[in-house]
Amino acid sequence: MSLPSELAFLKQNLDDAVQNPSVFHSTIEKHVIRITTILLFCFAAGSSSTGQEYANSLRPLMNIPATRVFASDFSIPGKLDKSAWQARQGTQWKVVDGVLRGEQSSAEYQAKKADHKGYDPRIKSLKTPRQFIAKFSVRFIGGQETNLLPIFEFGHHNVRLKFGKSGLVMLADHETVQLFETDEVKLESGRWY
Repeated sequence: MSLPSELAFLKQNLDDAVQNPSVFHSTIEKHVIRITTILLFCFAAGSSSTGQEYANSLRPLMNIPATRVFASDFSIPGKLDKSAWQARQGTQWKVVDGVLRGEQSSAEYQAKKADHKGYDPRIKSLKTPRQFIAKFSVRFIGGQETNLLPIFEFGHHNVRLKFGKSGLVMLADHETVQLFETDEVKLESGRWY
């Protein structure tokens, strides 16, 4: 689903949602999250100089950046600030050379778990509100591509960017809705996105 089709879908369903107040809030919130994520990706997607200039010229339509609620440039090496970040599934995280680096959990941790063993680095930001605009860079090094990974996820199964050798897919609602797909952004080990 593209931004224009998402906006059309929201408009079409808005009347029904207004008639049923219990559905209204979740319907609006769900579509605002989807549209915001599509816009966020549009800002971050440009890789060529022309693409980057275009991405820099875009302005949000539904959300206007206001007060910065959290920023981290990872300029101080060492362990994570535990008031800002939470390592998930026993994975290991540290700041090295201005980059936040994640590694899988220890063999001991994995042996104790029936599932969610921490094979893939996972981390949660503790300082972002439910609705926000994000700007970030991400790089994947090593590992193997699977049906689920590598991903960059906003919320738990809310919106997920799935990187692959054939392109990038944006999924929502527990991966049941495809919001966006492109073959212009392909997974390359060591490349910054």
